Amino acid sequence: MRVRWIFFVASFLLICSCASIGDKRIAKEEILTQIKVGQSTKSDCRALLGEPTNISFSDDGEETWMYMYTRATTRPTTFIPVVGIFAGGTNMQMHNFTVRFNKDGIVKQMGKGSSKGGAGSVFD
Repeated sequence: MRVRWIFFVASFLLICSCASIGDKRIAKEEILTQIKVGQSTKSDCRALLGEPTNISFSDDGEETWMYMYTRATTRPTTFIPVVGIFAGGTNMQMHNFTVRFNKDGIVKQMGKGSSKGGAGSVFD
């Protein structure tokens, strides 16, 4: 009976421990370095990174694609009775990658960013 209970708790913790949204390819430097300013096209970017999260257009006919990826991991302290109220929550990692194309669909500019943070505890 005790083994079954431990297995249930361990399975629950694994299932509830993390979540992500977006495409994790933008967090990999070896993929992003394949995109070259002045050479890569929209087709190249789509083949490497998939569909962008957001597309915007400027008045001068240029197009900007934005990719985002966020991963949230539940802190183990979340599952400790009483302690979880104060020290629980999640740790988050966010990545973004932006590509700007000229009128001909060639990469004009690109940039990336990332940040880490937390949420859900009184210490965040």
